Amino acid sequence: PYLKALKRAVPEINKGIVAEYDAPNLDLSDIDTVFIGYPIWHNDAPPFVLDYLKRLDLTGKTVIPFSTAGGSNIKGSLKKLQEAVGSAAIKYPYSSSMFKKDNFEKWKEDIAKV
Repeated sequence: PYLKALKRAVPEINKGIVAEYDAPNLDLSDIDTVFIGYPIWHNDAPPFVLDYLKRLDLTGKTVIPFSTAGGSNIKGSLKKLQEAVGSAAIKYPYSSSMFKKDNFEKWKEDIAKV
């Protein structure tokens, strides 16, 4: 399954292809903090995730991203994530991969302060 996913993800990312997706139109006007979870594809967030985030009004929001990965981590995705969420503040990114897991207990303590 991993190689099949990789064969799909790499060409989509390299060519800027955004796969078709069905996502709800969300009213986030009463929400201050948004958790965004995604898999890491080729050191980045999947294009369809970034595309969807660009469609949301996240002005004034705090975005807390978390990810899963094979061998990489969330750090490589944060630049494009910031572009997608605009002026929203990104705080406390968390990553879990096959080879390294960030400190989940510390992350829970940090996000409890938000």
